[in-house]
Amino acid sequence: MSHDIQGVLISGALVCGVLFFGWALGKINDLPHEFSRKFVHIGVSCFYFVYVQYLYLGSIWLELALPVAFIGANLFIVITGKPKALASALEGSNRYGTVYYPLSLVILVCCLRILDIGMNINDFGAGVLVMGFGDGFAGLFGSMLGKNRITYLPGKKTWLGSGVMLVVSYLVISLLYSGSLVLSLPYFICAFFAAAVEAFTPKGLDNITVPILVALFCMVVI
Repeated sequence: MSHDIQGVLISGALVCGVLFFGWALGKINDLPHEFSRKFVHIGVSCFYFVYVQYLYLGSIWLELALPVAFIGANLFIVITGKPKALASALEGSNRYGTVYYPLSLVILVCCLRILDIGMNINDFGAGVLVMGFGDGFAGLFGSMLGKNRITYLPGKKTWLGSGVMLVVSYLVISLLYSGSLVLSLPYFICAFFAAAVEAFTPKGLDNITVPILVALFCMVVI
């Protein structure tokens, strides 16, 4: 079995596993809705690690296979509302937000592998993981502990959530580009940009604006 076929199977199993646990969490009545939704959000972003190990520089069609399939699966769940617990776990302020996320992966893979714009694998990873981990943990902390919202910005995020987004984005970017936590002005600028994009983007649309704009910004700045 070829390396990239293995990658498709492993990444497919990863996404199915994440969706299954998201479905299971969605059936727990005492658990906040945001918890199951952000669990899926963070878990799906781990596709990046499988992509780097198995799919990157292989068949471009296989690299695109999983995100395209995930778009189709999400559309089915959003439109039909079935299975109910999983549909509830995926639904946020914009019911198509979970469709935009894999769509952004398709766009980023095309930027990395097809379009000659100078994007490298770390830029790609910054977009994917800042969206997954940064926005994921920001949403969790912001919805559960955040009290004061930034009401004058379109995203209506909490100050706590935006702070978490800034910190986690910095950690992700530093680990990606340096392999360790280091102090770097370019990394901080990119992390601040990520938090700003999330705060200025209307709810739900950050699933596509954050990964794409962060990847492009890191490509230019770092």
